[in-house]
Amino acid sequence: MKKILLLLTTAIIISGCSIVPKEPRVSFGKKCTVDEDGTTVSSYVWIYGKQSGLPASKEQCNIKYITTY
Repeated sequence: MKKILLLLTTAIIISGCSIVPKEPRVSFGKKCTVDEDGTTVSSYVWIYGKQSGLPASKEQCNIKYITTY
């Protein structure tokens, strides 16, 4: 019973953290994405749309950006 409750709670938390697209896909494993301003976002669970594709990759986790002002 505890496992079922934990699974349901986890599913609600994960789905509440993002906007779910029409045709959702899920990707597991550490991946990163970098914005134009150099901000790095990393996650182990990615929810993305079939048409738009996954914006994150493993390679982007290793890139070091140097910003100059």
